[in-house]
Amino acid sequence: MKILLLISIVFASRTLSSQSEIIELSQFYEGKGVIFNESYKNKAGFHPSDKAFTPTFSDIKIFEETLRFFSPRPKENKRDYYRQYLGYIINNEKYLIVYLMNFKNKRAASKIYFKEWDKEFSLGLGEYYEKNGILLKFNLQDKMIGVY
Repeated sequence: MKILLLISIVFASRTLSSQSEIIELSQFYEGKGVIFNESYKNKAGFHPSDKAFTPTFSDIKIFEETLRFFSPRPKENKRDYYRQYLGYIINNEKYLIVYLMNFKNKRAASKIYFKEWDKEFSLGLGEYYEKNGILLKFNLQDKMIGVY
């Protein structure tokens, strides 16, 4: 029984690690980011398209460079925000779906609101999420960002 449990734990951890990759891009932001690969299926059912792709570092750098000139909340410093990156193909165009999560108050963010941010795409409802989360859609061909 113990061996079966150990095998299950190892398999689950490999499955999770194979669906996401933690990154740090200090030239763009202070926090961390997570890239969800094309096989990732989130529990919330948020899938803008059936066609997914794994965003590359190049895709993410293009997004982050473009984000410098886009400000959904002008007074906020986006350097404190952790990121989640999903890649989808919609009408034959590649999009990044990026969720920015405010981790300035790391204790509240990591222990309560975004506690599994690196394993699950974190969307929430309510005042905290409205003030501390920004969901963006980025067209990789046109280099256009919009609020989702």
